[in-house]
Amino acid sequence: MVMVEDVVEDGLFKDRFTASVPMQEAERLRNILMENDLFDPEMSIGRDEMVHFPVKLPEGRDMEWFIWLVDDLADQVLISGPGDNTEHRQRRKTPFQEIKSALEGQLEPQEVMLLPDRWDMVGDCLVLKIDEGLLYSIDTVCGVYQEVLGARYTLVDMNGIQGELRKPEFLTVSEPENGDYDVVHIENGIRYRLDPRRIMFSSGNVDERTGIVEIIDRGPRPPGLEGDDDDEIVLDMFAGIGYFSIPIARECSVKSVHSIEKNPESYEYLLKNIEENGVTGKVIPHLGDNREVDPGISADRVIMGYIGGTLEFLDRAVQLISKKGAIIHLHDTVKVEDGYVWFASQAEKRLADMGYVTELLGHRKVKSYAPRIEHIVIDIRVVPRDM
Repeated sequence: MVMVEDVVEDGLFKDRFTASVPMQEAERLRNILMENDLFDPEMSIGRDEMVHFPVKLPEGRDMEWFIWLVDDLADQVLISGPGDNTEHRQRRKTPFQEIKSALEGQLEPQEVMLLPDRWDMVGDCLVLKIDEGLLYSIDTVCGVYQEVLGARYTLVDMNGIQGELRKPEFLTVSEPENGDYDVVHIENGIRYRLDPRRIMFSSGNVDERTGIVEIIDRGPRPPGLEGDDDDEIVLDMFAGIGYFSIPIARECSVKSVHSIEKNPESYEYLLKNIEENGVTGKVIPHLGDNREVDPGISADRVIMGYIGGTLEFLDRAVQLISKKGAIIHLHDTVKVEDGYVWFASQAEKRLADMGYVTELLGHRKVKSYAPRIEHIVIDIRVVPRDM
């Protein structure tokens, strides 16, 4: 270890070194290094009777510049080689790396290769998709994932979402200790209460749930509501537990959101979520099939957040809109080669046959749904042809 002035004379060290100072001067040197971004990111600070700082000089700077920088501290700074009295930083493992390390001693090598590096957390419930090659070790695998990820219980996705009521099919691998399967999933400040065994929740739709608020607030206005939007009435035809209804009611200055849900279990949680998010009175729930329920409104905007034949519900949607027309946000899955152009043309043709003039306002991909299949949404302004 040599004094800093001697380093310049001897030409020792270049861009990496350790700078050590007495304990009472450590804060001064630390501030200089912080302000000039000089800490070597690969090393950690060492301490004994002195404090040892790992230094990495920026390109184009030399030891003479460093002496000038530390100014009156120069006669107290001792310089030594990189790594002297310091240690390499321990890079934090990712959760998957931790999981993999924990399981390598418990599984066969071919099983380790099958470990899923993706998962969903719905509240504090872990949802995993497991390769069939891991089924014999499922308790061990899920136990480690649950511990590392801090989940309260674990479900294994067996067959995805099934049927018109969009019910998930899960295997319960570990049960919550208190027997309570309800979770509260918080997303952008919205609290979604649900039982993931009974109710679908797609984390992949988060951007659309957030984006619809921006579209309503800043996008084109519905026909007849070109100015103030405080009178806007929104119809959510497939409300579920309030995926779209609640953020719209919470964040947008609309008059009301009418939410129709057919699944009694989802409807039960819709009621809870309306109360839990403080939108009672602004979200008006309706239980039943939207082809049969009469919400008693003329909607200015319709959310059709369903996939699997959503076009078939367009005729019902236009029965419930304002006489001046509306904006419809229409979801479904399409082949990649067809894209939004095909989907929009199908919707526009159906609406034209019903007597409406259409304008495509926007389109976006929500997520990949299956190989070569995408979940997309199009925004369409519809106005009666005789207006």
